[in-house]
Amino acid sequence: RAATPQVVGNIHGILEVSAKKFSPMQFEHVLKLVCKSFESSNEQLQDKLLTFLGNIGRDNRLGRTAVKMLDVVWDLARRPDLPGFLVDRAMKQHLNILSHSVTRDSLRRGYMVRCIDDIKRSPAVYLPLKQLLVLAQSFTKGSQGYFKTEKAILSEICHQHDLVSL
Repeated sequence: RAATPQVVGNIHGILEVSAKKFSPMQFEHVLKLVCKSFESSNEQLQDKLLTFLGNIGRDNRLGRTAVKMLDVVWDLARRPDLPGFLVDRAMKQHLNILSHSVTRDSLRRGYMVRCIDDIKRSPAVYLPLKQLLVLAQSFTKGSQGYFKTEKAILSEICHQHDLVSL
């Protein structure tokens, strides 16, 4: 029997709060269950699951689950059968997790490189180009302003990966 949206919301809320105290093995188990549920769910539940994953990744104070959540959301966004609005939701959750991460600058840099790699090897370049643009803009739209170090990071990525060729 299908659960009502309120029941699903309550379960997600309980799991979000308790996820901070999960052992790595418990966390992996819950993550596998969520991914399995995502595969067989309708679009409405997939949307809720993406939000759930984003909340867990964003709310983690230690950062141990943020990287795992980033990878899972990144992979889910690249599913060929995922509707466009869910791809957008996944990418928004990905950026939200990144912006709340303790190591956000190194993670952003790493995901920018992943976008570039996706662009180089895949004929479908819209999603990685869009995400690369948003990640690059996130360096320039920080609350503390645009610093020389951030400009240097963007320049370094551009030169190292031959991003712009004339």
